[in-house]
Amino acid sequence: SSSCGPWFGQHRVSSRSGSLPMQLGVDLGPSDALAAAEDPASPQDWKTALNTFCQRHTRKVISKVDIEYATSKYGQQYQATVSLNCLGGLKYAGELTLSVKRAEQNAARIALQDINSRIS
Repeated sequence: SSSCGPWFGQHRVSSRSGSLPMQLGVDLGPSDALAAAEDPASPQDWKTALNTFCQRHTRKVISKVDIEYATSKYGQQYQATVSLNCLGGLKYAGELTLSVKRAEQNAARIALQDINSRIS
Protein backbone atom coordinates (compact mmCIF):
# COMPACT_ATOMS: atom_id res chain seq x y z
CA SER A 1 0.00 0.00 0.00
CA SER A 2 1.36 3.41 -0.94
CA SER A 3 1.19 6.51 1.24
CA CYS A 4 1.00 8.74 -1.83
CA GLY A 5 -2.72 8.11 -2.38
CA PRO A 6 -4.46 6.99 -5.53
CA TRP A 7 -3.07 7.94 -8.89
CA PHE A 8 -5.38 10.14 -10.98
CA GLY A 9 -5.14 11.84 -14.36
CA GLN A 10 -3.67 9.93 -17.26
CA HIS A 11 -4.03 6.22 -16.64
CA ARG A 12 -0.72 5.27 -18.22
CA VAL A 13 1.85 5.26 -15.45
CA SER A 14 5.11 4.73 -17.28
CA SER A 15 6.78 3.19 -20.27
CA ARG A 16 10.34 2.02 -20.57
CA SER A 17 10.04 1.26 -24.25
CA GLY A 18 8.39 4.47 -25.46
CA SER A 19 6.00 2.90 -27.95
CA LEU A 20 4.83 -0.41 -29.29
CA PRO A 21 6.04 -1.71 -32.63
CA MET A 22 3.70 -0.69 -35.43
CA GLN A 23 4.21 -3.83 -37.53
CA LEU A 24 1.37 -5.72 -35.88
CA GLY A 25 -0.89 -7.68 -38.19
CA VAL A 26 -4.65 -7.17 -38.06
CA ASP A 27 -5.12 -10.47 -36.24
CA LEU A 28 -2.65 -9.41 -33.55
CA GLY A 29 -4.20 -6.06 -32.67
CA PRO A 30 -5.97 -5.42 -29.38
CA SER A 31 -9.18 -4.31 -31.11
CA ASP A 32 -10.34 -7.94 -31.36
CA ALA A 33 -9.65 -8.40 -27.66
CA LEU A 34 -11.47 -5.14 -26.90
CA ALA A 35 -14.46 -6.15 -29.01
CA ALA A 36 -14.69 -9.53 -27.28
CA ALA A 37 -14.46 -7.98 -23.82
CA GLU A 38 -17.04 -5.30 -24.67
CA ASP A 39 -19.52 -7.76 -26.24
CA PRO A 40 -22.65 -7.62 -24.06
CA ALA A 41 -23.25 -11.33 -24.75
CA SER A 42 -19.93 -12.28 -23.13
CA PRO A 43 -18.71 -11.65 -19.59
CA GLN A 44 -16.33 -8.69 -19.36
CA ASP A 45 -13.05 -10.38 -18.59
CA TRP A 46 -10.48 -7.75 -19.43
CA LYS A 47 -7.63 -9.69 -17.83
CA THR A 48 -8.20 -12.63 -20.18
CA ALA A 49 -8.51 -10.29 -23.16
CA LEU A 50 -5.23 -8.57 -22.21
CA ASN A 51 -3.52 -11.93 -21.74
CA THR A 52 -4.77 -13.09 -25.16
CA PHE A 53 -3.54 -9.91 -26.85
CA CYS A 54 -0.10 -10.18 -25.23
CA GLN A 55 0.17 -13.84 -26.15
CA ARG A 56 -0.68 -13.11 -29.79
CA HIS A 57 1.58 -10.06 -29.95
CA THR A 58 4.63 -11.74 -28.42
CA ARG A 59 3.84 -15.12 -30.01
CA LYS A 60 4.64 -16.94 -26.78
CA VAL A 61 2.81 -18.35 -23.81
CA ILE A 62 2.36 -15.61 -21.22
CA SER A 63 3.53 -16.35 -17.67
CA LYS A 64 2.86 -14.56 -14.39
CA VAL A 65 6.06 -12.53 -14.79
CA ASP A 66 4.95 -11.23 -18.20
CA ILE A 67 1.80 -9.54 -16.83
CA GLU A 68 1.91 -8.52 -13.18
CA TYR A 69 -0.88 -6.93 -11.13
CA ALA A 70 -0.35 -4.96 -7.92
CA THR A 71 -3.20 -3.62 -5.80
CA SER A 72 -3.24 -0.85 -3.20
CA LYS A 73 -6.01 -0.08 -0.73
CA TYR A 74 -7.20 3.50 -0.12
CA GLY A 75 -9.80 3.58 2.65
CA GLN A 76 -12.43 1.07 1.57
CA GLN A 77 -11.42 1.14 -2.13
CA TYR A 78 -8.75 -0.59 -4.21
CA GLN A 79 -6.66 0.51 -7.15
CA ALA A 80 -4.66 -1.91 -9.27
CA THR A 81 -1.77 -1.38 -11.62
CA VAL A 82 -0.79 -3.80 -14.35
CA SER A 83 2.80 -4.07 -15.55
CA LEU A 84 3.19 -5.49 -19.04
CA ASN A 85 6.74 -6.81 -18.81
CA CYS A 86 6.16 -8.70 -22.07
CA LEU A 87 5.67 -5.32 -23.82
CA GLY A 88 8.74 -3.51 -22.57
CA GLY A 89 7.45 -2.64 -19.11
CA LEU A 90 4.34 -0.62 -19.94
CA LYS A 91 2.42 0.10 -16.73
CA TYR A 92 -1.21 1.16 -16.30
CA ALA A 93 -3.40 2.12 -13.34
CA GLY A 94 -7.13 1.46 -13.11
CA GLU A 95 -9.83 3.42 -11.32
CA LEU A 96 -10.67 3.04 -7.64
CA THR A 97 -13.26 0.36 -6.94
CA LEU A 98 -14.68 -1.65 -4.05
CA SER A 99 -13.00 -4.99 -4.85
CA VAL A 100 -9.55 -6.25 -5.75
CA LYS A 101 -10.96 -8.30 -8.64
CA ARG A 102 -12.75 -5.29 -10.17
CA ALA A 103 -9.63 -3.13 -9.66
CA GLU A 104 -7.51 -5.61 -11.66
CA GLN A 105 -10.16 -5.77 -14.39
CA ASN A 106 -10.14 -1.94 -14.58
CA ALA A 107 -6.37 -1.83 -14.97
CA ALA A 108 -6.49 -4.46 -17.74
CA ARG A 109 -9.26 -2.49 -19.52
CA ILE A 110 -7.26 0.76 -19.36
CA ALA A 111 -4.20 -1.06 -20.74
CA LEU A 112 -6.11 -2.57 -23.68
CA GLN A 113 -7.82 0.72 -24.52
CA ASP A 114 -4.51 2.60 -24.52
CA ILE A 115 -2.71 -0.03 -26.58
CA ASN A 116 -5.58 -0.05 -29.07
CA SER A 117 -5.44 3.75 -29.44
CA ARG A 118 -1.65 3.65 -29.97
CA ILE A 119 -1.67 1.10 -32.79
CA SER A 120 -4.99 1.86 -34.47
